[in-house]
Amino acid sequence: LILFFICTSIFFIVGFLNPLFLSYESLIDILNDTSILIILALGQMFVILIRTIDLSVASNLALSGMIISLMSQINPDIPLVFFVIISCLIGAFLGLFNGILIGYLKVPFIIATLGTLSVFRGSIYFISGGKQVYAHEFSKDFLSFIHLKFLTVPMMVWISIIIFLFCYLVLNYTRFGRNFYVLGDNPEGAKFIGIKSTYYILSAFTISGLFSGLCGYLWVAK
Repeated sequence: LILFFICTSIFFIVGFLNPLFLSYESLIDILNDTSILIILALGQMFVILIRTIDLSVASNLALSGMIISLMSQINPDIPLVFFVIISCLIGAFLGLFNGILIGYLKVPFIIATLGTLSVFRGSIYFISGGKQVYAHEFSKDFLSFIHLKFLTVPMMVWISIIIFLFCYLVLNYTRFGRNFYVLGDNPEGAKFIGIKSTYYILSAFTISGLFSGLCGYLWVAK
């Protein structure tokens, strides 16, 4: 609550000093620019709820984005939905890998995700050969989708809103979601009521990876 109060105070102070900051166009631009961070944070929330953290989300995002970039470079006419799905699956697989290291192999989460951060980042240079993929090598649909607007709001903002609502509903109105709170609040007690910690560790890191993979596409297209 203190952090929320501080952020809100800064927000209104800046708005008082510069009224243009609180204009509709300005707020939409801020939401559009921070949509990727919002989605990453929502994925990270599942991980934090079970008393862990994923340091590799940025590298997961970059690796997922680079792989679909190279695929688009080879065949730019592949339907957009294919790239989005592939990017999400890559991210989910990388997240699951983190979950296996932590849940099954019992590697401390700091060590595991710090290690995969370096591995994922190094893999980018390996698969790309140190080369870049330029904007003209993507299809028009690949780049234009996130710049579409619905009710004057960019698609990136709508995607982050939909994911926020999804996370809110899952965490507050499903047994699956509430169990994350139980496991994080009392890991030992959770075992006695039949909550399998390994399953939720795998789930949390897979969800975080899935959102990172989605952000991989959004980041590249942006």
